[in-house]
Amino acid sequence: MSDLQADTTRWSNALVKVTAAESDANKDLLSKWASTWLNRITEAMVPLAKEALGSGSDAALKTIKTNITANLNKQGLSITA
Repeated sequence: MSDLQADTTRWSNALVKVTAAESDANKDLLSKWASTWLNRITEAMVPLAKEALGSGSDAALKTIKTNITANLNKQGLSITA
């Protein structure tokens, strides 16, 4: 299973990097899209995280969001956490 995750991550990173590099319009659109959906996903995960992690849920979600943001920025997007 870890091979599948590693392959999927490499493929996704390459796709974002190439698409963002094609034009500033692509980069801006992908950045806006990713930022919007990352925020929505984070908000949607709050109840599940609170149930599973209790008082550590806020820190866990913040760490996950920060890591995803850093990865997307490394691929050429402009997202703030």
